[in-house]
Amino acid sequence: MEITLLTLTAFLASIFSVLVGFGAGLIFIPIGSLFLPIKTVIALATTFFIGNNIWKSLFFWKSINWKLVIWIGLFPIAFTIIGASILLLLPTDWIEKGLGLLLLFYVWDKLQLKIKLKLRGWRIALGGALYGFFSGLTGTGGPVKAA
Repeated sequence: MEITLLTLTAFLASIFSVLVGFGAGLIFIPIGSLFLPIKTVIALATTFFIGNNIWKSLFFWKSINWKLVIWIGLFPIAFTIIGASILLLLPTDWIEKGLGLLLLFYVWDKLQLKIKLKLRGWRIALGGALYGFFSGLTGTGGPVKAA
């Protein structure tokens, strides 16, 4: 039953992510943590995100800005590894609290006025590094990416 619910959750989260542009982690990780330990859910989420992103890349292939992909794609890889390494060392309750704070940050960010910034290489690289770090640490960089 747990596997069926997790699979259904992953499927619905994937559809939501394609339609809205983010949110798969915000749906999958909290629901998954009701059935499995948080570190296991984060590992499953990472596998789920790889498949989800491959599918979205194929679906939106013609609309991809490859220059932007290069800028934002270099730093997240290294920082995801750093975040995932730290994840292995942290106690489970710290991870759960950190993920809760990240989700609260996301809600707070959505309630704030947006500041328009020109996207330049270093800002994109910094955003990619933060995204990668939080993705590795919590299994989702969605709040960072959305902000």
